[in-house]
Amino acid sequence: MIESAGTFLSLSRNVCRFRLLPCFLLIPFSVTPVASADAAYDLPDLVCPSGARLAKGKHFPSVAAARAALRAPPEQSAGLGVIANPNALDDQRAKAAMLQSKAFSAAGRHPQQDHRNFQSLLDTKLARLFQPATDQDDSNNANLLPDSLASANPAPGFRRLGIWGDSHLASGVFVEELARRLALQGVSVGTSFIPPYMPRRGVRLPLRAFCLSDDWRFKGIFQADAQADTGPALAEMRSRGQAAASAQPTGSQQLGKASQSLASPSASATEAFLGLDLRDEEKQSDITALRMLYRTLQAPLELSIAINHQPERMIRFEEATEPSAVTKFLIEAEDGGRLSTLSIRVLSGELAIQGFEIDRELNPTLSIDTLAFPGATVNGWAQLNPSSLMSLIENRPYDAVILEYGTNEAAGDFDPSQYTEDLRQALTKMREVMPKVPCLLIGAPDRGSTDRVIRSQRATRSVRSGNFDRTLRLKASLIHKQVNAIQSRIGSQFGCHSWDWQQAMGGPGAAYRWARAKPALMSRDLIHLTADGYRQSAEVLAVKLGWGQSQTSSRASGAEAVREVPR
Repeated sequence: MIESAGTFLSLSRNVCRFRLLPCFLLIPFSVTPVASADAAYDLPDLVCPSGARLAKGKHFPSVAAARAALRAPPEQSAGLGVIANPNALDDQRAKAAMLQSKAFSAAGRHPQQDHRNFQSLLDTKLARLFQPATDQDDSNNANLLPDSLASANPAPGFRRLGIWGDSHLASGVFVEELARRLALQGVSVGTSFIPPYMPRRGVRLPLRAFCLSDDWRFKGIFQADAQADTGPALAEMRSRGQAAASAQPTGSQQLGKASQSLASPSASATEAFLGLDLRDEEKQSDITALRMLYRTLQAPLELSIAINHQPERMIRFEEATEPSAVTKFLIEAEDGGRLSTLSIRVLSGELAIQGFEIDRELNPTLSIDTLAFPGATVNGWAQLNPSSLMSLIENRPYDAVILEYGTNEAAGDFDPSQYTEDLRQALTKMREVMPKVPCLLIGAPDRGSTDRVIRSQRATRSVRSGNFDRTLRLKASLIHKQVNAIQSRIGSQFGCHSWDWQQAMGGPGAAYRWARAKPALMSRDLIHLTADGYRQSAEVLAVKLGWGQSQTSSRASGAEAVREVPR
């Protein structure tokens, strides 16, 4: 193996169980290492090439809070009431959770409700199944072990929660509210996966920002005509096919079937480009490695990759894998360095990216991955190859799952029989991948029709005028009621519990009352909720799961809880 003091890129042609197995081809980069970990925080912002768009993302507040807790000296931590041994892992996570809850509270407005409703909304059976791990469960420092070893001896409660869904969850507001409730219970929350949803608008990603050229197209697995190999994102972003490499590499070094070299600066500006700013809002990063899930769609494939604004290096794949095969590409910094920015250009061939696994210096108590995008349906699960997904998440299995679908399935000509069959097929595949994990199905929220005049309490302007009768008014609502009933019936056959979102809102027709609420809880399209509506809905679910109230907050006066849902 060639030794170098620079940053390394590691290529894996197979999914490896243990990092030390000789299945990684190390491709050294001759770049100057960052002088210190903090130096990476001073890196400039992403600069998008001509024609690429810059978009903002958002981390959970816990990411910054956890890092702040690790940097806080003992005398500052004493005021938090959690200091014992400032170097202990449990104390670090406890401080992180405390700061995280404050960060969530400062992030925006949150609904409130009288605690008298807490016991009436709590589902004790569901709460037992969906009990997350706590810092006290981590006495063996399980998160410091390799993922494959830690999962073999799990502590009580789940540590990885996968939440799949559609546009209702894609904005991130709903899941962030769930995470906030967990933070109030002392559970530090983070993410372990970056899905490839950059080409889709309306999706909040766990990034500070990203750059994306127009040379990418988005493909959801639910649109596939046949069984598809996929990672947990159930989607991929595909680059536009490039001709043979226009860049003339210099100083090329051949390593097996792949080579790396300096990329020519004269490369075409039309090449597909993706830039990621992995830092949080404070320009700090605790990410030590990424594993890119990808497919080679057209060979030869050449990528130009740059880490932390260092010079680009070209990776050439001399052989193409089968187009359906999903493999992993390991990107890491040497000597424990952190990854702050990453840029990828496709010089030749065609690449499909299915997301990035994240390695951190300190894993949170609970990782929540939101795998939701607009237009998604449960058919994504019905179309996937379960053996492929099992192999890709084998070392990072999810030990709890939430599926939120139904709104898109109910649009158009809804066929209850076809939806029943699609859902049954999807849950069959899900159980092949995760046979014993706790499972919750979230049904479609209520939906109205914009053909009705809805007058605001603060103004007289209407959403839309037109003739309206009760049949049209409740048409979508009654279809959603069917969807939720089917989910409850079929889900129980696969050991999945159900949460009827529509019923939690007040039943069919509630969308109109939510639209008239002050502040409005339903958006003007009467399909999506407002940010306040999503927060309030998440509060109701959190209480049902037993996440709605911490021991500390229950003793404190003026503690936050769920506001009563308008009926």
